[in-house]
Amino acid sequence: MPEKPSSSGVNWFPLIAILVLVAAFSSGATGGIFRLGGGGAQTGSKSKDDTVEEITKRKESLGRSEGTVEESARKPTPTPTGEPTPTDSVKSQYDGKVRVSTGRAKETISANEYVDITTRFLEKNEKINITGWRLENSKGERFIIEGGTYVVFPGQINSRQSIILESGSKVHIITGTSPIGANFQTNLCTGYLNQYNKFQPALRNECPRPEDEKTAQNLQDECIEFLEDLPRCQAPTNINATTLLTCQNYANQEINYSKCVLNHRNDTDFFKKEWYVYLGRSAGIWKEKKETITLKDSQGKIVNTISY
Repeated sequence: MPEKPSSSGVNWFPLIAILVLVAAFSSGATGGIFRLGGGGAQTGSKSKDDTVEEITKRKESLGRSEGTVEESARKPTPTPTGEPTPTDSVKSQYDGKVRVSTGRAKETISANEYVDITTRFLEKNEKINITGWRLENSKGERFIIEGGTYVVFPGQINSRQSIILESGSKVHIITGTSPIGANFQTNLCTGYLNQYNKFQPALRNECPRPEDEKTAQNLQDECIEFLEDLPRCQAPTNINATTLLTCQNYANQEINYSKCVLNHRNDTDFFKKEWYVYLGRSAGIWKEKKETITLKDSQGKIVNTISY
């Protein structure tokens, strides 16, 4: 007859097995070291099925790093590399200070066709460098304003410098080619250049009278009368044979452009506020009708526009 088990010898194995199973299922739901599913129990990895809280956190993190669709749409599109920043529609700082006028833009011959640039409302001692500025027509063609010479000498190589304007200056921009081979500022003596060259517009005849020159003070009265009859700003070409030899020599040596410049270059009124600038074109560039002329500075900003 088998022995009757003692009341103190309880069999704990079934109870322990149940507790282990409960613990295993609990750890699988909370991401513990045991996980059930798929290929059986796995260790050391997270659950494939994230909780709602984890999914929400990941979306928030993604939104901070990449931005929403609305935020991406608001971001500015960068300018493609190599494309210039547009300035053609921007007004220049010289707007209101420099203006362009038609001059004789309707002419059909390039030597006679020109527009004028003038300065106004400049501050005291203010000066404007227009070298490198450009003019544009309604076709979009561009014509650069190059430098010029302050004291020009025909038949010589004249150095080119920047064209600096002050208040009250005027620049004739002639389409054709310079008859003396240079852009130049006018002066007290440039009227002499009209004698052998044709300018459009004509140079001003403002030369000092020959009889008023200091070098003429010691001439005889007959010579003074001879000088008074000479045209202004013209070197004598046909001297009457009966004229005194001293008068003939004086006229040939002293009455001309070069001598005038030498005698008056240091006068306070020697330089004039007027320039002749040539574009060197063989054909006209401005239309006779329905033309728009735009003046732009060296940065491509609009200074002034005129239409006719």
